[in-house]
Amino acid sequence: MFGANSLEDLQNTKYFSKMSEKELQAWTAKRSALKAPYLPSEPLCVFDMGDKTEVILECTQHAPIKYIKFVPTGFRRLPINFTSKPFNSN
Repeated sequence: MFGANSLEDLQNTKYFSKMSEKELQAWTAKRSALKAPYLPSEPLCVFDMGDKTEVILECTQHAPIKYIKFVPTGFRRLPINFTSKPFNSN
């Protein structure tokens, strides 16, 4: 989960989009040791829904933010069954 006060700041999260959940948790552990303020392009927290219907997030930064961006990582390990036709086929 990312948070920022401007939408432009949320555009720079591509570095984290290809990381797995474990890689993100390792990055968070290293980053929290720095004691520096988080940049808007850095994730505030990492979570896995699994079979849960709701989750409580423990965020590392406690500051007011205007925009929130969620980047899914867990769907990469689940099998996906697309039964509908692509948009461009009849």
